[in-house]
Amino acid sequence: MYKKNARQPDTLDHHAHAPTTREAFGHWRQANDILKRTRLGGSFYLLAWGLCWFFSNRPGAQGLAGVGVTLLFAGLLAARLLHRLPSQASTTRLRRWLFVHWNIVLATAGSWGAVSSWVLWSPDFASSRLIAIVSTIAFGTAMAFTFAMNPRKALAGVGLLCLPAIATLALQGREQLPVVLTLGVYLLFLLLALQRGHAEYHAHTEMAFELLDQRERFRVLSRTDGLTQLGNRFHFNSVLPVLAATARRNRTQLSLAMFDIDWFKRINDTHGHAAGDACLAAFADWMRHTFRRDGDVIVRLGGEEFGVLMPDTPAAQGWHRAEAFRRQVAQTPVAWRDQQIALSTSGGVGVYSPALDPTHEHLVQRVDRALYAAKARGRNQVTVAESTVLAPMVEPLRYPAGQG
Repeated sequence: MYKKNARQPDTLDHHAHAPTTREAFGHWRQANDILKRTRLGGSFYLLAWGLCWFFSNRPGAQGLAGVGVTLLFAGLLAARLLHRLPSQASTTRLRRWLFVHWNIVLATAGSWGAVSSWVLWSPDFASSRLIAIVSTIAFGTAMAFTFAMNPRKALAGVGLLCLPAIATLALQGREQLPVVLTLGVYLLFLLLALQRGHAEYHAHTEMAFELLDQRERFRVLSRTDGLTQLGNRFHFNSVLPVLAATARRNRTQLSLAMFDIDWFKRINDTHGHAAGDACLAAFADWMRHTFRRDGDVIVRLGGEEFGVLMPDTPAAQGWHRAEAFRRQVAQTPVAWRDQQIALSTSGGVGVYSPALDPTHEHLVQRVDRALYAAKARGRNQVTVAESTVLAPMVEPLRYPAGQG
């Protein structure tokens, strides 16, 4: 899915990469949202401290401590920016990433809580106290509204930001009681807002997952044959160019086998279309049993015609596998009600060759000709596609619909 040495993404917020399980999707979305919402947040802590220091009573007297606090918030900001999302959206990796990033966020909140408490306590920062109080309110508000996806972590962050300031003001006597009470009431408001925000975030996440799940189901259905549950022609046309390019790049052999059920119209006319459907379903099951190697792609090309792409398969091996399947079909009748319907199949096999096939469609043409050559020779056999360069086909040899 991702190249091993590729640059790690700044965001995974793209539905092509979204996990398809509910739990993994929840972690994936939370990670994306937290990353987006924390990029600028760290800089405001640094700015707020700079204002408190600059407008303090004696900025020069706090030189060493001021530089130390500046480096602390700068380091926490750098940690946010440098902590990139994992290259693969697995649940385990996302959980680990969230654990680390939340700790960075909470460490920043705890650092501001300690610094604001110092500013509110020290006489040297008497002129900066309002800056510290307003900044604390702003950071607590941002924590409650921005990080509602995890209420426990957000609640811890609000506490780390606000409680030290409230406690420091409470220790300064009755003159600070109005401010303490006001901050306490506002803290209660943030807790209620956090609870509501989490409910809304959870509902939006559920809705987003349902939309993604429906789109994935539609994508699968658009590539799946409804009767046999094999891939359909659209799926075949999508996969073949990829496998052909891989075979060309890696200098491996890609075999294609195509099959057609013999005398299928006769089955429909004699036993009915329901029996014909049962034969198609049985034929598909036999293909799954025979062509079950990793990488094999089995499809229903249309009507009674099927195909299988076999990566890393030489021509001789592809023919033997196709011939084994043909024998299985001929030896295994389909049970239909109180009858046994005998089937046979004709097939063509070919190997993709960049020298012979200027396009991957040319391979399909060669194998298609081999299939109909097998029918012309009497059916119930597998023919190898000719290996010479073919002239473009004006009108391929076809039997009348359903007569194969």
